[in-house]
This record gives sequence, structure tokens and C-alpha cells, in this order.
Amino acid sequence: MSENMLDVLTVINKINDGITVSDDTGHFEIFNSRMREITGYTIEEANNTNDFSNLLHPSPEEHHIALSRISEIREKNEYKEIEIKIRTKDLKSKSILISTSLIPYKNQNMFLSIWRDISEKRRAEEDYKTILLTSLDGFWIVDMNACFIEVNEAYCQIVGYSRNEMLTMKLHDVEIMKTEEETLSHIQKIIKNEYDRFETLHRCKDGTLKNFEISIKYNYETRTFFAFLRDITERKRAEEWLQKAHEELEEKVSLRTFDLVNLNTRLNNEISERKEKERHIEARNVLLKLLSKTTSRKKYLDTIIELIIGWTKYRCVGIKLLNNNNEILYESYTGFTDEFLKSEKEISLKSDCPCIRVLNGKLLPADIKARKKTGFIYFNNINPAKTNKTIVSASPVGDVCVKSGFKSMGIIPMHHKKNIMGIIHIADEINEKIDIKSLEFIQKLTPLISDGIYKFNLTDEINRSHELLEKLFSKSNLLIAYMDIGFNFIRVNEPYAKADRRSPDFFPGKNYFDLYPFKENTEIFKSTVETGKPHSIFSKPFDYFNNSDSQTTYWDWNLQPIKNISGKVEGILLFLIDVTKRKIAEDELLVAQKKLADTKHLSDIGTLAATVAHELRNPLAAIQMASYNLRRKSHDSLLEKHLVTIDKKIIESNQIINNLLFYSRIKFPKYERIKINEILKESILVSKNHYKKDGIQIKSKLNSLKGVYIEADPLQITEVFVNVLNNAFESFENCEGDIEIIGALSDDFIKVTISDNGGGIDKENLINVFDAFFTTKATGTGLGLTVCKQIINLHGGTIEMKSHKNIKTEVLITIPIKAKFR
Repeated sequence: MSENMLDVLTVINKINDGITVSDDTGHFEIFNSRMREITGYTIEEANNTNDFSNLLHPSPEEHHIALSRISEIREKNEYKEIEIKIRTKDLKSKSILISTSLIPYKNQNMFLSIWRDISEKRRAEEDYKTILLTSLDGFWIVDMNACFIEVNEAYCQIVGYSRNEMLTMKLHDVEIMKTEEETLSHIQKIIKNEYDRFETLHRCKDGTLKNFEISIKYNYETRTFFAFLRDITERKRAEEWLQKAHEELEEKVSLRTFDLVNLNTRLNNEISERKEKERHIEARNVLLKLLSKTTSRKKYLDTIIELIIGWTKYRCVGIKLLNNNNEILYESYTGFTDEFLKSEKEISLKSDCPCIRVLNGKLLPADIKARKKTGFIYFNNINPAKTNKTIVSASPVGDVCVKSGFKSMGIIPMHHKKNIMGIIHIADEINEKIDIKSLEFIQKLTPLISDGIYKFNLTDEINRSHELLEKLFSKSNLLIAYMDIGFNFIRVNEPYAKADRRSPDFFPGKNYFDLYPFKENTEIFKSTVETGKPHSIFSKPFDYFNNSDSQTTYWDWNLQPIKNISGKVEGILLFLIDVTKRKIAEDELLVAQKKLADTKHLSDIGTLAATVAHELRNPLAAIQMASYNLRRKSHDSLLEKHLVTIDKKIIESNQIINNLLFYSRIKFPKYERIKINEILKESILVSKNHYKKDGIQIKSKLNSLKGVYIEADPLQITEVFVNVLNNAFESFENCEGDIEIIGALSDDFIKVTISDNGGGIDKENLINVFDAFFTTKATGTGLGLTVCKQIINLHGGTIEMKSHKNIKTEVLITIPIKAKFR
């Protein structure tokens, strides 16, 4: 090997790429050290392998590419550069860029190949591509014609197109701010400057628009444009919002500045108002303190005048009040001359003076013009005109004020509960002396001043009322008791205590219902306290518990609630008037009136009964005689039936006539000593024979009355028992039932109970059964029970009836054993 060749080999071994020289069979003549580093094989290992190419290119595809490259170089004698993957001795895969050409070597054409390991470059490119394709920002590559040749997933997601769709599109398909010509022009600008950064607007697949910030770089080697795109849509919106907010803020700052100026003005006004309010509160506190400590109205008003002068510095101040006689007098004043005050005494509600016009509400137009919203009137610069030594007012101010030299004047009305009670009169001889604010200040205090005056007026009225009530309480003949709401006595007057035979000092602290435990009065007293309404009772009976020998008395009651200023009941007054004598007289009058009415009634019935007896008995006798003759001459059984009915009705008619005559002729009983047991048995027999109803059973229990004698009129008592028994028989509609008579002895009375289980009497009719001419029967006069009650009353007894419809009717008769009336 020549020296030159050794030098060449030395240089080849220092080259950073792999260098090989091989013949057609794949035998290597040169295999440098870098080649050994790339493949991991030595030249000997490469030449001793039957097919080194197959060893380096295990995949059929890579092996085919290698053989095709060698064939093309041999046939065309061209330089070839291809990129393939090989497998090294340690089984690693590497990306190799092979540049091959034919060279003459050792008298033949051999293949010179330069092997460049680009594995790291390809891995870096793959990593870079992965970063670009997975970046959150958009990325694309376009060619010189603005066609997309690569685009990452981030951009596709932003615009809504797929990668395949994007690779068929051009830049101006999404760029809406430029036409195709403008886009190509912009590309030329980028080529010239190699780089550009700008904002643009792209249209998405769904038609929405997105703002992008684009950084683009031109690659001279690949003649392509690499662009990074950031979606700044939200940032643009934020910037727009910030811009708008900035403008609004500037506007608000401007308005706020204006508001602050106004606020500062209002604050100054509020400070002034607060100072005025503090001054007003201080003045109110002074007035309240004055009112709480002053006991004299005169002293109160004099102090008010002093305070007004201290607050306002006016020279003349006076308070005029309207009294009950419609007189308007100065109750308190200072600064006015005696002559002025003397003239003022002659003023009345009919005078033409601004003070009077404020009091009676008859204001002149000039007064209305001078009046402020709060109600006060003021005049400044009062200018009188002099004519012949006579001062004539040139203003609505009264002549007295003008003559006194007043140049300024104010009139402040004082009201209590919307009613005017007086005025505060302010005057001064100096022009423009009256200050509106000072009058407003005093006007705000007038309600409190008026309340104070009203308090003293009320106190005077209360004192007068107290004197009057004290006279009424101590001097009146009425019985009066004052109690708290728990009905404990606070005070009673002398007549009340005397009526109970006690001293007035006995009652205070004691409870009314402990002394007089009448339950029916409890609700009356409670109702008066709870409702606040008075209660009156007339002719109420009353028994004194501590006077066992006293009789029942009758009283007119009046309960009056005593309320505090808030309307809450805090006590009650009981007024009593003894009306016992009046009650007795009224009762006696009622008895006399009833007796007179009963006498007249009996007289009327007697006249009627006599007329009926005279007019009806003769025809009844004729009918009875005709019935007798028909019965004697005819023996027809059918006619006999009708004749029996005629006889029965004649008997009933006679009974009605007898009842009328008996009722009208009831006289005082003719007392005899009779056996009541025998009278009852006789009455039972009479009724039983009259009705002959076999289905009705009579049960009598009269052993208790056996041998008992009573003093009574036998005929009248028999009439009573027969009448009651007849009613019992007539109560059975089907002629079946039971009648029971029970006799009993009770102290000085005998009691007879007659009961039946017939039809009974309706509840609403029960109270009328003893009334004359009341009946529910188809026949009869309704006098039977009335006669019974009259007879029993004349004997000093009682008769009562109880009835339950269709169950039982019971009549209880009580007769004294000894005659009560003789």
C-alpha cells in the first residue's frame, strides 16, 4: 500500500461520517472507523457475512430500497442520496442518510458511499413535531401558494375543521380580513422580512369568528411558512370589556367628582342642619326640664319669654292665649310699654289686627303673602304715614303696633291637637330685625310649649274636677264605692258604709267579692274592666250577709270604668241607689193591676156565660126531648146509634156551659174538714164511669193519705181532680194505657200526682196549658185546667204539669192541710 493511500485512509478515518468503498458483490475495500461506530461491525465482519446488506436491512422493504439504489447507480452512473433505516450489531435502529456514486478504484468502478447518522436529528424532529401537533396553541405550515401542508390538532379544534379538511384548503379560506390577492401579497412581505407577527380574524367551520395572534417564519430551505397561532378571542373580549370599563370608569370618576362636589355641598348643609337640630334639641331639653320642675303656669310662661329673648335677641316678646270667654290676653310679656298693653286689652276676636286674624283664620291677602309654610307671619320695614298728627298704617299691621313705633313684627301661632290656643308676638323698633330662621326655630318649639300650657290647663281642670268630685263623693246621698281593677276597695263614701252598718275606714284594701260573694256579679264587674264600657242594672235584689235580720233590698246599680290618659281601665266606680220602696210599690201596683184585670176578665166571662147558658140550654133541652120521643117511638137499631151520638153531644155541650158558668162564678172556698182519700176515690169513680174505657188501667197508691183530713171546699177540690183525670182519659187515642194516682203527705201539705202514658203535650204548648181558652182539642173551651189553677190558688196550693210527648204526662197538685185563707 502506497504512502499516499495510507494518508488517504488516515483522513477517511477522521471523517465524522461513515465512508465505505465496495464492489458489485458487496465486498468492502474501505470501511472507516466511523462506519464501525455507526454499525457496530468491523470490515472483516462485514466482508465475512454472506449478505451484509440483508444484515443491515432486515426488513424486506429497506432491503429492496438498498438494492434498487445500487442498480440505479450502476445503470445510470448517477449520484444518489436516500434515507433509510438500518439495524446495528447491537440490534438498534438508526436513521441513515446515504450518498452514493460510482468511482474508479483499483481498475474498476466501485461504489463510494457516505453514511451519515441522522437518528438524533430525526428523533429531535419527531419530538418537535409532537410538540407542535400537541401544542395548545395552533400551528400550521403553508407553501408559497398559501396551501396548508401541515396543521396541528389544536388549530383544528379551534376552527372546527378536521386535519384532512384543512390540508385541502388555502389560507384565504379561513382568513376573512384579506382577499386571496392580499394574502399572496402578505406572503411576499413575509419572505422579504423572513418574519412577521400580527393579529387577524379567522372564520370557523360553524361561521363564528375567532381572533388570532400569529407569529410566522419563512424557511428558505423548504420554501415554506411556519406559523404559530394563539386564540386571543377571549383576550380581545376582555380588552374590549376593559376598554369599555375604562371608559365607564372615567365617566364614573367624572360623575363621582361631580357627586363629591354636590356631596360636599350637602355635607356642609347637613352640618349646618345638624347644628340647628342640636340647638333645637338643646332648647327642647331646656323646655322639658322647665316643664318638669315648674308648678306654676305664670312662672312657666315667664321663663319661656326669657328663653326666647336669649335665643333671638328680640326686644319685645309676649304670649297671648285664648281663654274660655274668647278673650285674648297677654299671659306673659316683656319689652312692651304700659300704654301698648292697655290698648291691647281692648282687642277681641272681632278686632282687625294680624294677631286676631291668625287666631280666627281670617287672613288678608297681605297676611297670606307674609305667611310662611310653617304658619308664622312676619313683617319688616313697617312704614306708617303721618297725616295731621294721626298715624295711619300703610301695612296690614294693626294701628296699635304702628303707633308704638314697631318696624318689625312676627306672629307665631301655637296649636294643640290642631286647635289654635294662642300666639307668640314678637316686635322691635328696628327695621329688618325679624329673621326667618329665628322664627322657624321658635315655631319648631311651639308644640312643646303648647303641650306645657295644655298640661297646666289640664291640671287646673283636674283640680276643679277633683274639688267637684270630692263634694259629690262626700255630700251626695248616692252610695259610692271606688275600687281597683282587682275589685279591692280604695274608698267608699259615708252613705255606702252606713248602708252596710260599717265605718268608711273598714273598706279600703278589702275585696268586694270577699264581702259580697255573689257569683252572678263577677262577670258583670269583669266585663266592665275588660271592655271599658259602663254597666247599669235596675231593681237588683241584694241581701247583706252581716245583717241576718235584714230583708232583701233592691238597688239601681251603675258601674263606671275609670280610665287613664292612654284609655286603659285602672279602676271602677260603683254607684248605688236604694229603690226598695219603689220596687215594693211597683210590685203592689202590678198585683193590683193583675187583680183588676182578672176581675174585669171574670166579669166579662160571667156576662158571656150567662148569655150562652140562656141562649143554648133551651135548644139543647128541646133536642134532648126530641131524641127521647124518637127513641120511644122507633126501635130502629141504626137510628139508635145516631140518637146515642146526639145524647153524648148534648152532655158535652152542657159540660161546656157548666165550665163557663163555673169559671165565671168561682168563689172563695167554703172550707170543710174532709177526707182527701175519699174525695180522690169518688173523683176516680166519676171519671171512670164517664169514659168507660176498659183498656185503660187505673193504679192508685193512696195509703199515705188514709185517715188524713184537710180543710178545703169539697166541691171545688172534686172539680179539680175530675178535670185532671178527664184530661188523662182523653189523652189516649187507642183507648189503651195506664193512669196512676199517687198520694203523699209532706209536712203541712198533701201532694197528689196524677200521671198517664198517653199522647202528651208538645213542649211549646206546655207553658200555656193553664191559660184561659187555650186548648189543642177539637172540642172544649180550654177552661178546665184554668179552673183547676184558680181553685188551687184560692186554697193556697200549687198545680204543675210536666210532659214528654208520647211518653208521660204528670200533674202535681199540692194542697195545704190547714186552710191558708178564711
